[in-house]
Amino acid sequence: MTATAEPSMPPHPVTATRPTADRLIVIAGRGRSGSNFLLHLLNHSPRTFCRNEPNMLEGTALSSLPDRGRVVQDYPDAFADQWDAVMATTARSLTGFDAFPPVPKDWMRGTGLRTRLYELSRYSGARRKLKWVYPPIGQTEWTIPEALIDAEALGRAPIVLKLNQAPAWTVWMLRHRPQTKIIHNVRHPGGFLNSWHNRWLDANDADEVLTLNRQRLRDVAAVDGVWAKRFGDIDSMDVQSTEMWYWRYSNEVMHEAGAGRDHYRLTVYERTTEDPMPVVRDLYAFCELEWTDAVERGVVANTRDSKQIAGKWREKLEPEQVAIIEMVLDGSPMAAWWE
Repeated sequence: MTATAEPSMPPHPVTATRPTADRLIVIAGRGRSGSNFLLHLLNHSPRTFCRNEPNMLEGTALSSLPDRGRVVQDYPDAFADQWDAVMATTARSLTGFDAFPPVPKDWMRGTGLRTRLYELSRYSGARRKLKWVYPPIGQTEWTIPEALIDAEALGRAPIVLKLNQAPAWTVWMLRHRPQTKIIHNVRHPGGFLNSWHNRWLDANDADEVLTLNRQRLRDVAAVDGVWAKRFGDIDSMDVQSTEMWYWRYSNEVMHEAGAGRDHYRLTVYERTTEDPMPVVRDLYAFCELEWTDAVERGVVANTRDSKQIAGKWREKLEPEQVAIIEMVLDGSPMAAWWE
């Protein structure tokens, strides 16, 4: 996801609200893996408040945390208080990347003008005008005005946070926040590589991406000798290999930390698209969300073409890309997920 540049902002204020760990649902993964699809499906619940990758934007509460969560490490004890304070802010805020709810929400005040103002807050042009009435809306991330919400209802709402490219934070939550539910979403590496190549690499300078990717692997290798040995010679890797090695690292470390824990759920994108209804019903039960006829109709409408979309990559990968996938998956327990 490429963020539109925003003017520099003062440090993001951390608001004091109720603890959110016990109502937080995190969709974790590597991006380009169907996480938007899952977020939209959970957004069909009238109870949920859904956030879309605020960690990827400068000027958000999550961007104030160390390392952006990309390399698993031992955080200091003070990190726990930082995390809880940032989550309190995240549970009451928005950015321009957060999707407008597809259904009326229990925590939104009424309809008409209030709903229209909430929808307009998604667009930068509207925010430039609205900030004269409500200055915080001019920031990258802003607290939702209480005129548009029922603050008490929002304080009870399940917070669905899509958090891609942050395996370290996900591992930390799995170990230290057992009341937080983690949905680990994984896509077949062929589908991931095809989408990443088309949607990210082709839109950016390949040499710059390679430099950043190699440094990311060096950062991992510096704190984890096992992965350093698996990576081998990082400087000899091409850009696609560096991306796929980090894909394997981030997914494996999250699964190793979560396997066997009650608050962890693995979802494989291809299985979700193959037969979505039982998978989504199970996720609603895992998240303690009510399954209603209205939810089912929304899910059916949003999964109608999902199987066809999920399999398109098989027609597009080049032989050298298939070889990279086979190399990276060699010896990984994830290989069995698509047998």
